[in-house]
Parts: sequence; C-alpha cells; structure tokens
Amino acid sequence: EAGTRMTLQDYYRQKVGQEAFDFFAVFSRFEYALKFSALRQDNRPEASWYKMAQALGASFYEAMKAAPEAAVYFENPPRQLALVGGQVQFVPVALPSNGWELFQSLKRARDNLFHGDKRHDNGRDQALMVAGLFILNHAYGTAEAAHDEPALLDFVGRMEFGL
Repeated sequence: EAGTRMTLQDYYRQKVGQEAFDFFAVFSRFEYALKFSALRQDNRPEASWYKMAQALGASFYEAMKAAPEAAVYFENPPRQLALVGGQVQFVPVALPSNGWELFQSLKRARDNLFHGDKRHDNGRDQALMVAGLFILNHAYGTAEAAHDEPALLDFVGRMEFGL
C-alpha cells in the first residue's frame, strides 16, 4: 500500500544527522547570497567562493587553520570523487593552503554527502558538517565586521533578507 511506504525524506531524515541538514541549509544560503552580490563569478550567475575568500583575506584562513573546531579540514579534508580505472572512488586531496581551497573543501564535503556514495551514518560526516558550520559562521561574522568592504556588506545583506 502506498500509505505505509516510507517516503524518501523520512528515510534520509533517519540517516543524515541534523548537522548535515543545517550545513546544507547554511551552505545553500551562502551560495544564494554570493550569486546575488558582487561575489559571483564574472559573467555567470554562480557563486564565487574564490572572490569570497579574497574579500575575507588571509587572516580568515589563518584563523580557521588555528581553530581546533575546523581541524578536520586541515588534517583530513574530504576526499574527491574521481574516476579511477573506470571505477568511481574517493581519492585523497591536498590540504587546503588558502581560503579558497578551504571553501572548496567545504563544497566537496557538501557534494560528497549529498551527491556521493555515502552511508550517511558515520562520525566523520558529522565532524565535517559541524566543522563546516563553524567555518561558515566565522566567515559570515568576518564579513559582517568588514564595514569598509562593499562586496562583503552586500553579501551580508543578501544573507539576511528573504530568510
């Protein structure tokens, strides 16, 4: 009977922790705000995490590198899904060496969790989501405090409106 069958959202709600849903929602809102601010890709309606990292500056990256809450991204970043010998598998990546690469790691964590071959039930996924939320919250706070950077102020306004 159709009424007794579990829905997909009920299935995934049991498999993916609240941290993953929170991370997905916050990450998605970041991408929206980047696309609709000056922090979008040139001539494309896509988020530019590179421009975001540049606007935040090297001090943002250094603060995250020093933060124990973000350590998983600097010690064991999410692996990249790749085609190796005709097989799809996760392969290691270099440690992030700047803010843009750190944001790329967050993007990879999101992609792996929601598009990759994940079991959705291990502590590593939860650690990546919690650390990712810490990094995004710190990025937002840094942007909010940057009163002299128009692109970041525009981004902050886009994050707040429409929620």
